[in-house]
Amino acid sequence: MIKNPYHILAKVLMGYYGLIQLTHLYVLARAASNYAQFSSPGFPASPPPAGWQDQTIHFLLVTGVVDAVNVGLVLFLVYAYFAQFWWWRPLGVVTLSISLYSAIIYTYGTVSSGAWPFHALEYWSVAAAFSPVGLLIILYITWGIKRQFWTWQRAPSA
Repeated sequence: MIKNPYHILAKVLMGYYGLIQLTHLYVLARAASNYAQFSSPGFPASPPPAGWQDQTIHFLLVTGVVDAVNVGLVLFLVYAYFAQFWWWRPLGVVTLSISLYSAIIYTYGTVSSGAWPFHALEYWSVAAAFSPVGLLIILYITWGIKRQFWTWQRAPSA
C-alpha cells in the first residue's frame, strides 16, 4: 500500500477527485435545468418506467445541493493538497465522507426504485467514474490507521 500521501498515484487520485467533482457540478447543473424545464432531473438520475415519486425527487434535489457544496470543498482540498497546506488532511476526511455518503444514498435510492435495469449503462458509468475516488478513500483510511498522515509534512524534495 502507498505509505507516502505525496506518492505519484496519490497525486493522480487527488487530481482526479477534483476533476470528477467539477464534472459532477456540470452534471448537477444540467440536472437542475432539466428539472426546472421538465420536472425530472434526467441524467444522472434517469427515472424508472413509472417515473420518480415526489418524495424521491425532493430527496435527489437535496442530495444534489449537498453535492454541489461538496464540490466547492473538494476544490479547496485539491488546492490545499497540491500547495501542501496541513489542512488538506482533515478537509479530505470531510469531503470524502460526504462523497461516500452521497454515493451510497444515490445508489440505494436509484436501485431500490427500480431505475437501474432500465438505465444500466448510465448508472454503471456513474459507478465506474466514481470508483477511483473509492481507492482514494481506502488510501485515506489506511493512512489514518497507520498514522502515516502526519509523517509526511511536505513532499520530499526531488
